[in-house]
Amino acid sequence: MFIGDEIVRATQIIDIKSSWDIFTFHRTMHKARNSNYYWQMQGYMWLTGAETATLSYCLVNATADLINDEKWKLARAHRVLIDDQDPAFLKSCAMVERNMIYDLPLFQKVNPEFQFHSNLAEWEYDIPKEDRIYEVIIPRNDTDIDKIKTKVESAWQYLDEYF
Repeated sequence: MFIGDEIVRATQIIDIKSSWDIFTFHRTMHKARNSNYYWQMQGYMWLTGAETATLSYCLVNATADLINDEKWKLARAHRVLIDDQDPAFLKSCAMVERNMIYDLPLFQKVNPEFQFHSNLAEWEYDIPKEDRIYEVIIPRNDTDIDKIKTKVESAWQYLDEYF
């Protein structure tokens, strides 16, 4: 962010993309690079003068609200109340926690009042931080930046003509 006439200059851009579930996170490692992110990084490098950009895909704990929303959906699916003691429902709730929490100590620190369905004494589902970050380096491409400039100029002309 900048205010007024300040010019932002950078040598490198780091853009963080967060996943709240392991399936989405792993998909980013095994699918082709999202072309929208490529163009976004080229735009950032154009605006700041940076020579490289890094997309950092991070697997992070879901929020307590998101986890509780999933538990409410389960309660409806199981046709029980959220505080029901039905074993199948409790097992499903514990699975939701396991699938959406990857750093239990951090989650507990941020959400000290969270009501767990999991047996925390047996919790073994944390994923090491280094396994929850995947990075892609994108070098500056001045030919593509020139294409962005052309599109921006066309957009300005369109706006001038029709608005």
